[in-house]
Amino acid sequence: MWVAAAVGVACGLGEWIIAGMTVLLALIIIGLVRKLEKKAGTYDASENLEIND
Repeated sequence: MWVAAAVGVACGLGEWIIAGMTVLLALIIIGLVRKLEKKAGTYDASENLEIND
């Protein structure tokens, strides 16, 4: 939630490069944490949200 707020503030101030880099960095970190969870055996795919229309 804090990252979303920081990106919103950066966009509001016109700092598009900082906002984009922050989003990219956050996505990379999320991906790395997921890989670490899978490697450690603590990743539970059933916790993912599914939206069925």
